[in-house]
Amino acid sequence: MMQTTSREVTRRYTLLHRLGAGSMGEVYAAIDRLTGTRVALKRVYYAPLDVFTAADPDSSADDDLRRLLANEFRVLASLRHPNIISVLDYGFDAQLFPFYTMDLLEDPRTILEAGRGYSLAQRLQAFTQMLQALAYLHRRGILHRDLKPANVLIDSHDVVRLLDFGLAAQGSAQGISGTLPYMPPEVILHGSASLQSDLFSLGLIAYELFAGRFPFSAERTNDLLDQLLQAMPDLEPLPENVCGVIARLLMKDPSDRYADADAALAALAAQSGGTIAVESHSTRESLLQAAQFIGRQIELNQLSHQMDQIVKAVNHAAREPQPDAGYGGGAVLVGGESGVGKSRLLDELRTHALLNGALVLRGRCVAESAQPFQLWREIVRRLILEESPNDVDAGVLRELVPDISELLGRTIPPVPGLGASSAQARLVEAILRLFQAMPRPTLLILEDLQWAGESLMPLRQLLALCDRLPLLIVGSYRSEDAPTLPSKLSGMRHLTLARFTLDETAQLMTAILGSPRRQHALVDYLHQESEGNAFFLVEVIRTLAEEAGNLRSIGSRTLPEHVIAGGITQIVARRLGRLPAEALPTLKLAAVGGRAVDERLLRHIVGDEAQNGLRAALDAAILEVVDAEWRFAHDRLRDAVLALIPPNELPAYHRGIAEGLEAIYPENTDLAYVLSDHWREAGDRENETYYAVIVMEHRLALGILNEASRMLDRALLYTPRDPQVQLRLYKMAGEIYYFLGKASLSAEAYADCLKLAQRLNDEDAVGRALEGLGNTAYAQSNFDLALDWYEQSLQRRRANEDSRGIASTLHFISMLHRFRGDYEKSRQALEESVMLRRQVNDVRGLGDSYYQLGIHARLRGDYPAAIAFLRQGVEMRRSIADGRGLSDDLNNLGIVYTLIGDYEQAESSLLESMKQRSTTDDLRGVASCRNSLAELDLVRRQTGAAIRSFSIALGIWQGAQDGWNIANSHASVGYVQACAGEVLSAKYHLYEGLVTAQRIPALFIVLKALIGWAQVMIHEGQAMQAAMLLGSVERHPAMTAQLRQIYFDPVRAALDMSAHADDYESGRTLSIEGLIAMILDSQKRADQTG
Repeated sequence: MMQTTSREVTRRYTLLHRLGAGSMGEVYAAIDRLTGTRVALKRVYYAPLDVFTAADPDSSADDDLRRLLANEFRVLASLRHPNIISVLDYGFDAQLFPFYTMDLLEDPRTILEAGRGYSLAQRLQAFTQMLQALAYLHRRGILHRDLKPANVLIDSHDVVRLLDFGLAAQGSAQGISGTLPYMPPEVILHGSASLQSDLFSLGLIAYELFAGRFPFSAERTNDLLDQLLQAMPDLEPLPENVCGVIARLLMKDPSDRYADADAALAALAAQSGGTIAVESHSTRESLLQAAQFIGRQIELNQLSHQMDQIVKAVNHAAREPQPDAGYGGGAVLVGGESGVGKSRLLDELRTHALLNGALVLRGRCVAESAQPFQLWREIVRRLILEESPNDVDAGVLRELVPDISELLGRTIPPVPGLGASSAQARLVEAILRLFQAMPRPTLLILEDLQWAGESLMPLRQLLALCDRLPLLIVGSYRSEDAPTLPSKLSGMRHLTLARFTLDETAQLMTAILGSPRRQHALVDYLHQESEGNAFFLVEVIRTLAEEAGNLRSIGSRTLPEHVIAGGITQIVARRLGRLPAEALPTLKLAAVGGRAVDERLLRHIVGDEAQNGLRAALDAAILEVVDAEWRFAHDRLRDAVLALIPPNELPAYHRGIAEGLEAIYPENTDLAYVLSDHWREAGDRENETYYAVIVMEHRLALGILNEASRMLDRALLYTPRDPQVQLRLYKMAGEIYYFLGKASLSAEAYADCLKLAQRLNDEDAVGRALEGLGNTAYAQSNFDLALDWYEQSLQRRRANEDSRGIASTLHFISMLHRFRGDYEKSRQALEESVMLRRQVNDVRGLGDSYYQLGIHARLRGDYPAAIAFLRQGVEMRRSIADGRGLSDDLNNLGIVYTLIGDYEQAESSLLESMKQRSTTDDLRGVASCRNSLAELDLVRRQTGAAIRSFSIALGIWQGAQDGWNIANSHASVGYVQACAGEVLSAKYHLYEGLVTAQRIPALFIVLKALIGWAQVMIHEGQAMQAAMLLGSVERHPAMTAQLRQIYFDPVRAALDMSAHADDYESGRTLSIEGLIAMILDSQKRADQTG
């Protein structure tokens, strides 16, 4: 009777009901919350004494049940056969009981239960499948050692499935094992098991299957033992076509039985009159695709050892906690050509890590990725079930995990959007925090990094942290597709996989074929044809097996001169030629669709024939099913199928796929990238552009500017007929170009957007376009033009009663007035913007506003108010995980602490801001921090350090072509050089800063440059002129408390004011414009005479 339960085994698996129990443990039906599928979960009655004891090489625990479960998973994890149960995952539950999951068989029956209702032909088929499964195991050198009817189940499709491999062993084995009624004589007598031992147990099951009863009396143990050791069963009840085979399987002496299951299969096929195939497509593919692991043991040992060290460090830290202790995490990049065996190496490492108590996360890049950060989506889904993020991070991660509320079991509120650069940084930081919170030893496998794109961003930042985390990152890439990738991931140790040697080719051949005739000649042939590439080697053997009829017959036939003469395309073409004609349309459509195969889409387009086509391709090893998802077994195979489609037919295939996707997934914006691509290939520019705009909007929101720019360049070659799409396209062009720093192109796009929006009477778009034009002018330091555009935008938005829009435009107007030195107008615009943002609860906007309020308070010398505003901003930034905005606030706080003399707090805030900005590649932010650190150095009288920091900032601003900041940096460098007595260099920088600031105009910078000129004058003995210049600067309305304290006061203090008080007062009456003209003219004349 089924026992019902409902509880979690880790946060991933929820138990449904118990399926069965034994002396070792119990098996449950369970739900995998990650995939939504039902699985079988097997656990033992054992709880380790310490965390991950099973993984600790120094552990003294010796629990037989745990070792049996681990052994069972280890064996099954390396097997892929249609008649052997597939295992999925291994781990420990909350009470530290080990468990593993496997395919759940629906309505399973033991082979004997099913056999009672079978015809003779069905029983013969079941017997054949048992032998085929055993043949695969024996070819792999694996003994089952516990074959009995309870371990041979029949699923709802009448397919045999072998299970329970807890006693399995490699090669021969010593020790009594198994279940007595099905135990071979040699095991009972000597405890020695071999291939023939499994054959005896299988013979007993087969006898019972065909005769309907057990061949011996099992009522008394002694009688049963006597019969097992001495008596031959009565063969009379057996059908003639199986009698001889079963009789030989049940011989008492192992040497009298068949040599292996292959020989038994061949004998059964001979007696069946051709109704049985010795080797089906699926069993052949099992040997080809999941042969014994060959040739990468050194690399596997290196990686396994590194993983084991991390597990040991975690165990040690659990017993003896040490603050700030690292775990020895690391990162390895495995490279090699396509087909060289990278994935198989990672599969073996995964199994090792799971068995040693590690969490294994796996992500794969794809060439035609439809979603940003594709690599991290499944990884993040798995991580959030281990360490639940807070609501803010969960809201951010919804971008990668749309069903995050369901997975976490709580409602996740939405988070406000951020600007392009900040949004991407926020998402990356949320991913990093998941890893930083993970206490378990973790293996992170990242495959096909040659296609990573924007997914490299989180990886680069994670590399900087992994040595302090219990984390081993192992990535793989195709060296021919991305030869420079190692230089981009310098934090990863590079490991290159070479092709197989001749000896390794021989080992793999033996693992697949056994010991064929003419073995040495065949090895030489295979090595020459494949050139040691594992993928090609398997393809050559597969092709030879198709020609010979089965794998075993390869060695007995004359080998063709070449198999790969026409390359992989020719091999696949020959394989396709053997498919049913009705399967090809399905397969071609699948290839056009991508490596991942959408079964639902194919059924929609092709109809019921789609399933037959997929099955045929699966049998031919062109497709595979991984985690219940169909896909091409290799990209080379998909490419070969694509090559079969004439170029003039491709557009129709793409159109069919695009129309099918729209029909079965309406309004699914996640498919916009794929649909844009298919419509482009179909030659439909209107639909291509429509979906391209959706993709650009999404990529821009995440700050993925390179991809957005590539799509934009193509989209702009076509003018959409739909004016609304056209309007969105122009708006996207304006925003993308702006964030890329291409202000002129951005202005052109916004101008086009404005014209069309006015024609369509779209007031919202008009306001946005006008503000965009203001931003582009602002970016080019054309403040007069920027202010004109902003005023027009403000007028339109007021008329439209657009509170958010009004607040946004006022914010920019406030910043512009501040940069120009008109602080009163700046304050008025800012205060109205803050009021509106509070009314509409614009949290992100308020964070920006508090930052500006802090600057205003700082400029007027109200430092307590500045700190209060900035701390409010910090809280708001944290409430929406705005790391980049938080860095701005910390930088501003550092400046204020500098001004109040708290240099330790200033340095702490500035270095935290610098660290944040450096890890997110925020160069503009880094330059701002450099400026602030330089001012801190300046007040500490560390002029050399100040000059270096200001100069670094100047270089960054010049690269960004930011006129205001270029002028400011020139003035700052010149000022410090003047203080240090480097007069010639100081004059150059002060001149450049003054000229640029005047042109903008930026009066704050003008004053800073003039203060520097006063210092130069003092060095040159022109104290009177310096006093007059300082007097003029001091009375100017653009003078700020910060400028006075850091720059003005030290220069004024250098003057003998008792001697030059009259000159100073005289300067207060002079026009600063006249003094500027005099200085510039004097410098020009000096340059000409020099």
